[in-house]
Amino acid sequence: MTQPSGWYDDPNDPTQVRYWDGVVWTDRTSPKLNPNVERSSIGSPSPTETGTGDASQESRGTGRPSPWSAPGQQAGGSHPQGGGPFRQGGDAYRPAPQYGRQGFYAARPTTPDGQPLSGWWRRVVARIVDGIIVALITIPFTFWAYGPVEDSAQRWVDDVLQAARAGSTQTPPIPGDVLRYVAIISAISFVLYGIYEVLLLSRTGSTPGRRLVGISVRLRDQPGPPPVRAMIERYLVKEGPVIVGMLPTIGIFASLFMLVNYLWPLWDPHKQALHGKLVKTNVVLGPQPRRGSRPDGSAAGHH
Repeated sequence: MTQPSGWYDDPNDPTQVRYWDGVVWTDRTSPKLNPNVERSSIGSPSPTETGTGDASQESRGTGRPSPWSAPGQQAGGSHPQGGGPFRQGGDAYRPAPQYGRQGFYAARPTTPDGQPLSGWWRRVVARIVDGIIVALITIPFTFWAYGPVEDSAQRWVDDVLQAARAGSTQTPPIPGDVLRYVAIISAISFVLYGIYEVLLLSRTGSTPGRRLVGISVRLRDQPGPPPVRAMIERYLVKEGPVIVGMLPTIGIFASLFMLVNYLWPLWDPHKQALHGKLVKTNVVLGPQPRRGSRPDGSAAGHH
């Protein structure tokens, strides 16, 4: 199983922590917290009413864990190798603190219950992988149309070359057969991709491409696979412009919408695309618990 991305003990320097991106070690490092230097309490949650100040004792080197520490985190801020950026517990996903410069912790964007949000590039890679899979699935259903399209396209190319040799400045129009068959292929691909996406996301919250990069889709306010209706609406907004884009004039605006939609998570504070905002979903790191399971991932039994 791939180690989740996050800050871990530097294998080459025990005095440093280094960022693991989920695949390889990066060159981003930071000094470990000095257990003898008291941490700043600015912005930190106050101790519980039943607490006795144990949180401050950790920073003074007593070795007693702080209530705000990540699971398995040692006193002084060292995160053991093999830990993760978040964990499942009784209150769903609780984010582990992320190491920052000068020993301060930098929070990464999360869902309201604390599951970390996916970065943009993971989503891009997942989209490419899923697109390849759907293209392979589509070929048996559209193979019959490729021959006529190729023949019509070749005749059109010959007409263009002949017009150029004759000195004509007008390009022959694209044959209607080509446009018709391309529209049929696009419609079939659109339907198959919708079945692929809606079925898998509503059952597991993920697809093969998303599982490859360690992300999944969920409702922003509720963990678990999202409902079918929300996934249908999400898909129509996300992929519908592909079909609309084939229409004259209005297709330009559809293509522009698709571009803005895919880039929107880069600046959105909740890392949502426009289709995610419509149905209130988030793309997050990690899998989704199965329906009927407890927050810690175990199956719920009957009492």
